[in-house]
Amino acid sequence: MARVGSFYGLLGVTTEATTEEIKLAFKRRALQVHPDKGGSKEAFHLVYQAFENLADPEARKRYDTQRATSASSKQKAKPKKSAQPEKRAAPPKPEHTSQASGTKQSETPRMFSHKLLTRLYELLKRLPREVRNDIIQKEFTQKQRMLFEKWIVNQSWKKRKQKVEVRAQVGLDSLCILSRECDLPTAIEFLIILSSVKQRMQGSSQDAEAVFRSRLAEALEQSLAEHARSYDDLSPRFTIQHRISYFLGPNRYLRSPTIRSLQEVAKLRSRLAPFRECVLKPGQHSGAIIWRYGPSDLEGVWARIQEVVKEMWENTGEGRSAAQLRRMRALYKSRARVRSKHLQRWEQQHMGKNDKSARVRPRVKRKRQAIDKLLLVRNLLLRWHNALKKQEQMAECQRRKVLRQRKKEQTDRRRLEVLKRKRAREEQAANRLRREALRKRMKADLTMDEIFSRLDAKIGSSRPFAA
Repeated sequence: MARVGSFYGLLGVTTEATTEEIKLAFKRRALQVHPDKGGSKEAFHLVYQAFENLADPEARKRYDTQRATSASSKQKAKPKKSAQPEKRAAPPKPEHTSQASGTKQSETPRMFSHKLLTRLYELLKRLPREVRNDIIQKEFTQKQRMLFEKWIVNQSWKKRKQKVEVRAQVGLDSLCILSRECDLPTAIEFLIILSSVKQRMQGSSQDAEAVFRSRLAEALEQSLAEHARSYDDLSPRFTIQHRISYFLGPNRYLRSPTIRSLQEVAKLRSRLAPFRECVLKPGQHSGAIIWRYGPSDLEGVWARIQEVVKEMWENTGEGRSAAQLRRMRALYKSRARVRSKHLQRWEQQHMGKNDKSARVRPRVKRKRQAIDKLLLVRNLLLRWHNALKKQEQMAECQRRKVLRQRKKEQTDRRRLEVLKRKRAREEQAANRLRREALRKRMKADLTMDEIFSRLDAKIGSSRPFAA
């Protein structure tokens, strides 16, 4: 078996595997490490790089030779073991800052938790699966683990409701080939087809327009026939792009419209061919172009670029040429300060300015500090823990407030009942006193003669009549 760190180990195949076995292994591994399946973007690129090197016979032969040479050199020079191994310094613990637990006033706790969990999820996706599982088991608390799993299930359910489709994309020098939108397994199969097209088109960067068109059509036909697919099934789209960092900024591309005709692709490629010299080589900074052309020539190049862009987008009939020119001119304007610095250095070197005050200090390249992803995860977990603690405190304060309100309402209700009973007793006592007073008054107003005369009258009326 091959080592895990090699291309064979990444695909899970032996060194004697055939091309068909490598393709099947790539399909299986690509579905496992794709970001939509819980993997990471870096892992998917590593697997695709392994497939790209092993599927090409010449690249595989060079890789096997280099691998055998490195293995033999390691066996010859074995490092001596040191008497006392050096102790690695423990990574610094994230400090508890007051801003870590506090949320913005304009954000609700639910919004803050969603943003924090989204960032934590994106960061964990970039880590290998073993490291990710280890972090979840050791760094997460039980409550955080349950909330995180519930959040992932809710997000996956939302994504499941939407129809997710992807494209396969392969870059061939300045040409970018894209497939139609489809599901992930079909897109991986299309990626294998486009990689085969890329292998067949090696060394075509200097071909003429007609030769390039015929080679691209032949490569597409052979690759589709090899995988039992039709041209309409793949439905390829093409675009030409050049990275012109001096004019538009780093990682900015001069892109052509997306087209489907091979004839139009060849025409656009020949139309944009003069600007290939503006593309920087790996490791060059954007100011290297001014030493190749000169300030006056670069102004002419920028004018020709605008003309070509306007012509390309007007031919599509979509009416987007004005919008594309506005976007490019805005990017060009934002780079004016950087271009002036490059121009000052060029004048200092070529025009021989000796004034020290006019000299521009050399640009100091600041080393970007390598950020430990584990520390970032711990920091996010700490912020999340503090946010959960604050939410619990707020819930406890709310619960106590509700209890106090209920207790106050109960006390007021009891007080009202006591007052009602007291008023009822007072009314009963008052009625009793009124009745007694009435009786006394009635008895005091009649004399004895009146009482006996009334009795005699009653007795007389009750006797029978005598004949």
